[in-house]
Order: sequence, then structure tokens, then C-alpha cells
Amino acid sequence: MKYSFDFHIICNDQTVLDAVKAGIPDITDSKVWNVEYDKSQWFTEDANKVFSGMVRFNSQVDRDTLLDNIKNQVKDSLILSKILKGSWLAEHVCDHDKPFAERTGCARTLIWSK
Repeated sequence: MKYSFDFHIICNDQTVLDAVKAGIPDITDSKVWNVEYDKSQWFTEDANKVFSGMVRFNSQVDRDTLLDNIKNQVKDSLILSKILKGSWLAEHVCDHDKPFAERTGCARTLIWSK
């Protein structure tokens, strides 16, 4: 079983996005399952900046620690005021590490949204 932190942060303040990025471990971090790892920054059609991704962990504790840190960060009133509608954080449990025939499917739970 793998434990994913999924995120979609829309914010035009690069300092805020950089602060969130700094908290997301790299693909080489030993806590991270380096398969199906994604984090990227891009622009919406309205030219808003987005930092989004899916980072899967080998341990639920490691995922939950990161989720709590990011959740607390985006709830800060100064940062929250800069995050745009359509942003969200979710936890996600998946069995992608099992052979295809043994998979039962993913379960995503939305934790925070704006």
C-alpha cells in the first residue's frame, strides 16, 4: 500500500508557491515511493500560477506529517488570502505497488479546498 499526498495550489504569489514547494520532498527522498511521482508548476488558461502534483509515500506517517505541515501552511491567514479558488489538498491511498490483478483501486479524500 502507498500513501499519496495530492495537491493543486493556485496562487500568483511565487513566494507562497516556493514555500509550499520547499516542503514537498524530492523524488530521491527515501520516504518517497519514486514511482508515479509528480510535482510541477504551470499556468491556467487565465494565466494564474499553479503548483500541483501527487507524491506517494511508503509510510502513512510520513505522508500525514507532510499533509499536516502543508495544511497548516495554507491555512495561515496571510497565505490563505493569496491562494485562489479551485485550490485543494487531498490524501490518497493506493495499491499501485501490487500486481495489476491484485489491485482494488484508489481511495482519495479531500482534506482542504478553497
